[in-house]
Amino acid sequence: MRRCVPAELEEGVLLLNSFWHGRRHGQASTLTICALGTLCGARGTRAIADFAGYLNQTQLRLLRAYRNPRTGEYEPPSEPTIRRMLKRVPAAEFDAVVMTWMKEHDPHPLRRLAVDGKTVKGSRRVDGRPVHLVAAVSPESLRLVAQRPVDEKSNEITALRPMLADVPLDGVVVTADAMHAQQNAARFLQQEKGAEYFFSLKGNQPSIQEKAQALLDSAFPPSASGAVPDRGERARTVGNP
Repeated sequence: MRRCVPAELEEGVLLLNSFWHGRRHGQASTLTICALGTLCGARGTRAIADFAGYLNQTQLRLLRAYRNPRTGEYEPPSEPTIRRMLKRVPAAEFDAVVMTWMKEHDPHPLRRLAVDGKTVKGSRRVDGRPVHLVAAVSPESLRLVAQRPVDEKSNEITALRPMLADVPLDGVVVTADAMHAQQNAARFLQQEKGAEYFFSLKGNQPSIQEKAQALLDSAFPPSASGAVPDRGERARTVGNP
């Protein structure tokens, strides 16, 4: 199991192991159980604790769960333990550790990057609104390369630069939706990061959309020389020289 978790979590760099009710639950073990529970559909700390309760002794041993010195049995973390652990883990540092580990185990070089924003289901800020994340994913391996929560009084546009500031993007093609079709975003990606970009255009940028449509129409007119005729046109051409 040691090879299946980042070394930083195994060594307790992010958070020291803590004692609750006299039991020492390892950070790497608890967070791995949380990850497995989430992958199996658990939503929330109570559901993750229920998932952990179904793990057998062999599974708990491989996950390095707490072993009761009196009974010799492995015991899963309780719901309060899971909740406290998740509250104390620094989210930004945890993200960095996990994404670094994923990068080290990704056999595909980064060539493309898809940027998109999603609202986290079931999340809630202090003001009651849900958390909205902007993420960058490698389409080849589906690896999460970077992500960042959108500030409460902002949007995805301002989150793009800080999210990708530390990501090497030289020669990488970045795709994003129409919200990011902004001059600042284009300059940042191409001039500062050395990347190429593909932005979709919609009604939020009507002038740019019209210019792009005009350029496309002039570059690829239906009657352009070299265009392949359809079957009907080909038949008429052959039948009527």
